Amino acid sequence: MRVYQFRHIRGPPQSSPGSFARAYTPYVPFGALSRRLVLLAAALAGLVAAAGASARTFSEPARMVELVVTLHAPPLAEASLADRQLASVTRTDARLDLRAPASVSYLRTLASAQRALAARVTRTLPGSFVRWHYSVVANGIAVVVPAEEQSRLAGIPGVAKVYASLPYHALLDRSPAQIGAPTLWGPGLSTAGNGMKIGIVDDGVDQAHPFFNPARFSMPAGFPKGQKGYTTAKVIAARSFAPPYRSDPGQGKPFDPQGSFHATHVAGIAAGDNGTPANGIPGTPTLSGIAPNAVQPSTGGIGFNPIFANWLYISSYRTFNAAISSNFVFEPKATPSIARA
Repeated sequence: MRVYQFRHIRGPPQSSPGSFARAYTPYVPFGALSRRLVLLAAALAGLVAAAGASARTFSEPARMVELVVTLHAPPLAEASLADRQLASVTRTDARLDLRAPASVSYLRTLASAQRALAARVTRTLPGSFVRWHYSVVANGIAVVVPAEEQSRLAGIPGVAKVYASLPYHALLDRSPAQIGAPTLWGPGLSTAGNGMKIGIVDDGVDQAHPFFNPARFSMPAGFPKGQKGYTTAKVIAARSFAPPYRSDPGQGKPFDPQGSFHATHVAGIAAGDNGTPANGIPGTPTLSGIAPNAVQPSTGGIGFNPIFANWLYISSYRTFNAAISSNFVFEPKATPSIARA
């Protein structure tokens, strides 16, 4: 049997739409075609097998852990205390001066030793890297290494000690007992901040938060104060002290869900209701502030959270002080206004 195949091929652009070129495919014996198909199928099977083998040999990336490795030399703060001569040239008015020439020189010495140790660590443990350097209150480096290799760190020359990373969890249900607050509360919480007022100068207290349930409280005489729509019998005053040069949305509100987050936590630690269930936490533990029967006037702001306690209710005063670093920047006119509030 002979097989003829005719394939219509579209003509070149100058051809008329109806013109076609006819191509002839020569005769291919059926047996030869079958053998070629068999060979092609075998080749495909080999590729699939190779792909499967490759998939089987693939391994997940190593699990990494972070540890702190200290060196033998003391950090600058410790060295300046132990060495009277070093202290005389690194300290000013009993404070450690990091810019003093002696301090700079000592820190450079520590940095050189840390670089040498980091090179040994990364050379000994492939895939590891250094994340942090410490030299003032500790002399060490934080290294990230494959978990199965961490036991080898202690044996690397220059390593004094290895400290494993430890997980810490927020456990507000334990903090009052940790500092002995319940022993001061008296029977039936009779001395748990009763009748006192706390002022929260921060970024604004959420007066509707379950931690400040006002059901057991009554509004004291002369209250509420400020923007009364943001007050309850627990949060008895609310004001926002937005500086005139700011134009944040919602800055005039004592509490803004988009910009207030810290003050509610602070106020809860100070005077959250005793026995408030922590819904969504396994076991639903109950929480309590340190002075649960206090009530709070409320203030809002960014950073800066001193607690002014004279009587004990909650007042919320929302301020916009820029306390992004350890140095507080005060709005010059806000503090007297808060005092009058």
